[in-house]
Amino acid sequence: MNSLVLLRRNAGMVFGAALCVGLGVVTAGCHKGASETASGGVPESVAKLPPVSVTSATVTRASYPRLEPMGGTVAAVRRALVSAQINGIVSRTAVEAGQRVKKGDVVAEISSPEAEASLAAARAELNLAQQDFMRTEQLLVSRSVSREAFDQSKARLEGAKAATVQAETAVGYREVRAPMDGVVRERLVENGEVVAPGKPLLEMEDDTALRLETYIPESWSGNLTMGTEVMVTVDAAQKKMNGTLAEITPVADPMSRTFLVKFDLPPTSGVLSGQFGRAYIPAGSVVKTEVPEKAVRRVGQIESVFVLKDGRAWLRIVRTAQSLSVAETTGPKEGDKASILAGLEEGEAVAVGGGIDLVDGRAVSVH
Repeated sequence: MNSLVLLRRNAGMVFGAALCVGLGVVTAGCHKGASETASGGVPESVAKLPPVSVTSATVTRASYPRLEPMGGTVAAVRRALVSAQINGIVSRTAVEAGQRVKKGDVVAEISSPEAEASLAAARAELNLAQQDFMRTEQLLVSRSVSREAFDQSKARLEGAKAATVQAETAVGYREVRAPMDGVVRERLVENGEVVAPGKPLLEMEDDTALRLETYIPESWSGNLTMGTEVMVTVDAAQKKMNGTLAEITPVADPMSRTFLVKFDLPPTSGVLSGQFGRAYIPAGSVVKTEVPEKAVRRVGQIESVFVLKDGRAWLRIVRTAQSLSVAETTGPKEGDKASILAGLEEGEAVAVGGGIDLVDGRAVSVH
């Protein structure tokens, strides 16, 4: 007799007897109601029901790669820290965090009297050097100056030209321009702030090319090669995608014994730099007991299936991988299979279909 049915029968008998005693009425009717069942442990009311049409599916076992979720951070492949290249005062900030810019767009302006003064001095020196060179060149023709004096005048002119170009370049740095297409991640200065060469003004990134950066144990590094695809999930965006291994650091962190790995992600709406993500890394294999997902019935936290035996469907409580955290499974559940952790054995037959008409012990018609 099925243990679950027996347990239910015993519970029903105890409850029925207790109810009768509590009322002070011990009648033949109470005893009859508690024990009146058909053969095989099926209640008479269930035994009289016509068979329900169901499909039979066999419990199988299959080997799959064991996937370990490793948390990481979504980051842009191309990032830039835009810095000042001259001394001065920020006269205008032209962008805000989150603003999209094109390569060459002005993102800030710096007022630099020092650079402007240097340019004026360089141009004045260039003018004098040109005049001196012209006089020296004429005197050389009449042999009034030595060749050495002419060479010195020429060198002075070339130096003045170079200094002028350098000063003009420095003045050009008053306008700070975006080095690439992208989005401003953070603005680091305000109007009126004094800056010097190397002072960061803003951070920007190309948000059209993202990757997930995470760390894996050194023992797993042999499971990955360049170009390997793994499943990646980003919870905040509720997205799942394939990431392609683009980089493995050549040395392990001596403290954590882990390697930094980077997976390129396809363009995906809603996935942003800085979000938390998981990469499911191959770490061996696992054998899973499976049934069709449609065979599993869920009521609250209770999961069950109907096992087919002797022409009837018997209710069986089971436990599936869905009831565990993602870290304890072989990755996010997908497809039409449910992974059974407890309650079924390979080779057993379970019912698919039957709807609400299927009850414990009811006869079935398998097709």
